Amino acid sequence: MKEKNKDEFYDIINNEIKIVSISENQNVNLYLNQNEYLIGFLENINQSNSDNLKKYNLDKDVVASFFNKDVIKNILDQAKSNNSINLKKIQLQSNMKISEVKEKITTSEYLKGSLEYEIYLSRPLISLNNKYAIVSFSKGFKQAMEGGIVIYENIDLNWKRIKFFDSWIE
Repeated sequence: MKEKNKDEFYDIINNEIKIVSISENQNVNLYLNQNEYLIGFLENINQSNSDNLKKYNLDKDVVASFFNKDVIKNILDQAKSNNSINLKKIQLQSNMKISEVKEKITTSEYLKGSLEYEIYLSRPLISLNNKYAIVSFSKGFKQAMEGGIVIYENIDLNWKRIKFFDSWIE
C-alpha cells in the first residue's frame, strides 16, 4: 500500500464502522477478516467478462479503477497483502471490541455471541488513482446478517460512501 494511503485507509474503516453500527446500548464485536469475500468477488469478475458488472450499474470511472484488466491484478495483490492493521487507529465506540474468529467455540460462547451485534469488514482497497476505494462488509446478529460491497469516492480529501452493491441477506 502506498504511504499516502495509510491514513485514508483508516478513514474508510472508521467511516464504515459508523455507518453499519447499531445503538450504543448494544455490544458490538468487530472483525477485520472479510477479505476473502471481496477477493472472491474480484477474482470472479476477473475470470468472467465484464458483462457481469453491468447489473450493478457502476460508474465507468469506478469500473476502470477496479475492474479493468490492466489494474485488477494490482487490486487483487493489494487485497491479498498481509499488511498489519494498526488497531490504535480504529475509532471504536465504548460498546465495541475488536474480536477474532475462533475455529471452535463452546455452546455457551455461541449462545452469548448470538446476542451480540457483529460487524465484519474487509481491508479497504484504494484505487491506483486514489479516487475510489472498495470495501466489503457484513453486519447483524448470528443467523440474521446482511452485507455487500461499497464504493467510496475521495472528494476533496474526504472519503464518501457513494455506492452499495452485491447485497445479500441471510
